[in-house]
Amino acid sequence: MMGALCQYAELAPSNSSAVVDGLLKFADALDTFLADHPIVIGDWSHMRMTELLAPLLWLTDHAPASADLSPVLSLMGKVYTQGMDWTSWILSPSFGGLTAQDPGNLCGPVFFEQLMVHGVDVGTSLMQQAHNYRVTGDNISFARARRQLDTVMAYHGQASGVFSAGECLCGRKPDAGTETCAVVETMESLGQLFTVTGETAYLDQLERVAFNALPAAFFNGSMGAMQYFQHAVRVTFLRTVPLTIHAVAMTCAFSEHGLLSAGPAAVHAGLRVLPGEP
Repeated sequence: MMGALCQYAELAPSNSSAVVDGLLKFADALDTFLADHPIVIGDWSHMRMTELLAPLLWLTDHAPASADLSPVLSLMGKVYTQGMDWTSWILSPSFGGLTAQDPGNLCGPVFFEQLMVHGVDVGTSLMQQAHNYRVTGDNISFARARRQLDTVMAYHGQASGVFSAGECLCGRKPDAGTETCAVVETMESLGQLFTVTGETAYLDQLERVAFNALPAAFFNGSMGAMQYFQHAVRVTFLRTVPLTIHAVAMTCAFSEHGLLSAGPAAVHAGLRVLPGEP
């Protein structure tokens, strides 16, 4: 809700002051509530609390100089003390060990453990260090952000630029697939990382995901259906003239090195679409 209001304020600047005032009051109320009712470890809120930093940072950027930001800063502190430390978890030997043990079946019977490898949670967690730099100014956040993303991709990365996650992480096999929620949350994190760090590698990966993974969920030629999961090895060409990819449910093309690429990225990224290939 806070994120949506931030976007609304940017879309309608004439209402920005009202949005800022409302968010300041909400932040104060939420800070008080969390002081009395801390987040339960292992709950959804515990896993996703880092997302709260984005609208809070927006609020510090747009609040008037006369505004009392102490509740906002206090609430930021609670995000760190009550929220999941995703970077430490992903960079820990336990994360790699769990993945190596059974990369195809990480959704175990314990709910808390499921959330620690839940694809959408992992996607949102990738922005944690970008926010951390905004809060602390510590340049080490840049290196930790890069290591966090690289670790996830090393164990679960796909040719589309995103990681496998039918529900939970499921290794590097090309038929694992990734649900749309994890795709868009990863794109948001990559955007946040580029905005804060200025490193174009994040922007390049965001573009790769947007052209390879995202279209599968929305384009099927007629827009009459959606494919919620996309797979790097599912091939469906839809084209109206030779060598022109018109729309895709999931489209794959081979690069000179045999890498599978999906959808419009086959053209956008300059990959070689072979004449006569089905």
